[in-house]
Amino acid sequence: MNPDELLALGAAMVSAVRESIPFSENQPEVYRDHIRGSFASERIQKRDEINKKHYNWNRKYAQIAMQESVGLCDELSLISTMLASMIAFNSQENLFVTAFQTPTHAFCLLHQSPEIAQSHAKQLIAQDFRTLSENPKLKNAIIIDSWINKATKLLEYPKHVDHAQLFKVQEYYQGRITSLGYTERFNYLPSPPNTVQGHTLLADFKNFHLAEKEKLSKHRGSFGAGNRLSFVQRRLDQTLLERKQLKQLKQLKQLKQLKQELLTVNTTQGKRSLITQLPECMTIEDAKKQIPILCGICVTRQNSGFLHPKNTTTTGNRMVAFLNYHRELRELVSGSHVTRFRDLRSVATHSSRSTSGNSLNQEDKQLVRSFSLSNRPKNQRTPKAIFMDMQEKLKSHKDDLSNRFNY
Repeated sequence: MNPDELLALGAAMVSAVRESIPFSENQPEVYRDHIRGSFASERIQKRDEINKKHYNWNRKYAQIAMQESVGLCDELSLISTMLASMIAFNSQENLFVTAFQTPTHAFCLLHQSPEIAQSHAKQLIAQDFRTLSENPKLKNAIIIDSWINKATKLLEYPKHVDHAQLFKVQEYYQGRITSLGYTERFNYLPSPPNTVQGHTLLADFKNFHLAEKEKLSKHRGSFGAGNRLSFVQRRLDQTLLERKQLKQLKQLKQLKQLKQELLTVNTTQGKRSLITQLPECMTIEDAKKQIPILCGICVTRQNSGFLHPKNTTTTGNRMVAFLNYHRELRELVSGSHVTRFRDLRSVATHSSRSTSGNSLNQEDKQLVRSFSLSNRPKNQRTPKAIFMDMQEKLKSHKDDLSNRFNY
């Protein structure tokens, strides 16, 4: 077959696989300062879990990786190979996708050699990419390498290594090349996908293939060019921005739900009135200002002393339970830590969680007394009196609480 036609196939396969799994966490240049963020950490953990439980060079593992949308070069090569079995190929010629590996990297070849297609796992194929490219059986083969977003004619392998250098991973393309023993053949009657992710993968391939064939017919320079590092970085930045916005919307929704739930608690009319007067937050900045106030409302105690030994309140306990169930909102109160009642007092006073361990430190003990109305003069035993004292301490809250709550 014409190498350009094969390159159009290979480039479309690379793009389709990267639609399914856009990022790989073992590419530091892609993640830059984001590698220690929760997005990367969650994806690394997810990939490690499925790798430990299900790793195998078969269709099932490929489907699991697509479902979780995580994968390194192993998973990407496996999915690329599986994709070949789904593509209808109306030709009498042989066409295969076989998975290979260097000592540190997995990739695929799109080729027409039945002998190479029958290679077994760990079989030595070539000493390096140069000798691989000199194999006459692979004269029109295409490197399919979704890990670096690139398909390249094997005869032009130096260009492929140059592209890898953009990602600063060129050293992964050195050393002996062995077969991974997994091949799929393009068929007249392909294997239909049996998952939503599989159908999406095939649909994406068809769209990308049409685009590559158009580039080829019009002799565009972007034909088979792949995606550069800057494109992947911009895509990651956009993904993280959208993820942050979605998370903030969730936090605002959960804060609204929390206030509604607190109004169902059996508490004083004064507390219920103050919660009702809290305005709905439209931005995450508003929420960060309002949460300390809500914490202060919930932890204020009407009674204390010998007959009331517990240093908690019904509304405070309900808020703690709600926060520990709703992780996104909890992050605004106690970060990644479990929220404790003492954290509500600390947030109400300092806008940060308590630093005490198993027992209350001196500061927390003082806050227990500060939020007890019975420790105050009789003419100051209302929640409003405590909130007016809090106004001086809540530096992050810029609004006047008296005006906000219409005292």
